[in-house]
Amino acid sequence: MNEHIRSLGARHPDSATDSTGHGAVSGGEGGGLAGSLIWLCLLLLGLVVFFAIARCVSVGFLSPDSLRDLSRAWLPMALMAPTMVLLLRRGGLDWSVATVMALTGAVAAWALKERMDWPVAFLLGMGSALTVGLIHFLFVGLAGLHAVLVTLATAVAVRALSSLITKDAVLFVSGPLSDILPALILIGWLAVVVVAVTVEVLAQFTRFGGRRCRTNHSSAGSFFGRLFFTGLPYIAMSCLAGLAGLIQTTRFQSASSMQGVGAEFDVLLAAALGGAVMSKPVGSAIGALAGGLLVVGFRKLLVDIGVNEAVIRLTLGCLFLLVMVAGAGFHTLAGFVFKSCRSRP
Repeated sequence: MNEHIRSLGARHPDSATDSTGHGAVSGGEGGGLAGSLIWLCLLLLGLVVFFAIARCVSVGFLSPDSLRDLSRAWLPMALMAPTMVLLLRRGGLDWSVATVMALTGAVAAWALKERMDWPVAFLLGMGSALTVGLIHFLFVGLAGLHAVLVTLATAVAVRALSSLITKDAVLFVSGPLSDILPALILIGWLAVVVVAVTVEVLAQFTRFGGRRCRTNHSSAGSFFGRLFFTGLPYIAMSCLAGLAGLIQTTRFQSASSMQGVGAEFDVLLAAALGGAVMSKPVGSAIGALAGGLLVVGFRKLLVDIGVNEAVIRLTLGCLFLLVMVAGAGFHTLAGFVFKSCRSRP
């Protein structure tokens, strides 16, 4: 049994820091794979208990229409939360996801109003998201600037750009968007599956999911290692946020500079529920999906029983703090337990 615990909680040998905020914690801290699995099991149990309670509190909570609305609200978060887990595991963060959603929707809606075909409009929208991702790639991966500061700066700039494109108005679009929506949703869920599986494998079974991947000690090796391992996840995050923005624009047939407001908080909460903690390379992509479902379900339940939006935000904010403290405490305890097991003869 001890040998099995040692193998699950084994540490990666990396322990270096860089200027991007991707610090010096080894990939196995917090109990490694075993700690993540225990947290995931607790989360799934909590999700089952929540849905059982919600069914009792709100009779129509699990009705077909309610479940359809729940899945549509869950999709944007499911697209972004797994990649956010990977960023948090590596000591990073992306504050710009909500504004990228707004920019993508604004660009696509503007192009449609200019009578461009919808494929061209969608490509322009995704191109704007890719541009933001490339900016993060260059400044975080290439220049080595701190990811939190870079993404916060781009979040402010991108929101302002969206406001200029929409002229602070809601852009309503028409055309065959209702016919496109099912295919776009299907693409979205396929992306969720691919991204979640990829992130889970990278996070749990490779050094990519730790705070720093081992590269050779030459300056060229360190440069390209930082460029690849640090920069690429931000490109992926921006593109996934762009896809989420297109799905929302197509669903509501409108776009505005305020689209996606608060989405970055919901994604961070989902990642935290998935076990991600900025101070440790822990967390699960599958857990982030379950956490996202819990967030949208909890929000919907509060709306169904007539809770004010301000109270909902206050409640979710307190929940976020509670989850972060609980997650940090749990993984610290798990790391101590597995370290004790490894030290035994």
